[in-house]
Amino acid sequence: MLINQKSYEDERVKLLMKKNLSTLILAFISTILFFMVFKEDNSKLSLFLIVMPYNIFSLARHIVGKYFWDAEEKKEITDYSKWENTYAFLTLGAGLSFGFMNYWCFSTTEYLTQTFCIAMTLGFTSGAINTYSASMRTVTSYTLPSLLFLILAFIFKGGENVHYILSVMTFLFFLNGTRGSKNINEMINKQVQNKLNSIQTSKMGALGEMASGMAHEINNPLTIITGQIKYLEKVLDSDQFDKQIVKE
Repeated sequence: MLINQKSYEDERVKLLMKKNLSTLILAFISTILFFMVFKEDNSKLSLFLIVMPYNIFSLARHIVGKYFWDAEEKKEITDYSKWENTYAFLTLGAGLSFGFMNYWCFSTTEYLTQTFCIAMTLGFTSGAINTYSASMRTVTSYTLPSLLFLILAFIFKGGENVHYILSVMTFLFFLNGTRGSKNINEMINKQVQNKLNSIQTSKMGALGEMASGMAHEINNPLTIITGQIKYLEKVLDSDQFDKQIVKE
């Protein structure tokens, strides 16, 4: 069954913009953790200025999602792609700010804080791959800059053989994550396709029931009229009718 391409894209964007307060909460938690871990190595003001952009972009993205669903409920959205592009742009800002936050805090000597930055980056990019897989551009907008800053931190702030190896592994993680995101995206595409097919089938079924009901309602009076016509034909063909005509 053929599905309108616009309907498919609209449903895909709705999955991207699904209400997800946990993403915003995790953004605030992550910056709090960064502030607690690195407050001794940086001035509080500079650290505050470093972590705040990530919160701002995350909050702005959440607000855009809220406005999207308000407009969706009022049936005011005509171009879903603009909402997707806006969401992807804000996600790019979040990815850049998160990556820079990790690069700034990445220590040249303390392996414990390095491990913290690595764990935060890989954990959040993995979450982005699962959360934004309805839109590959949004996935890339977050994962590419955040992982790129981590690779730069390995090269310029690590500078050891193990860090170069970690750089390669991080790049492979990005490639594997992108492939995994594509697989999830294909699954989402099938879910959207099945949903639209189900809706289309339901509409056709309802149309068939309505047509059947209309035919039934029309057929009843037609049956009565046909019966009356046949009765009149019999009366007109009868001898009694001919005799009545002759008498008159």
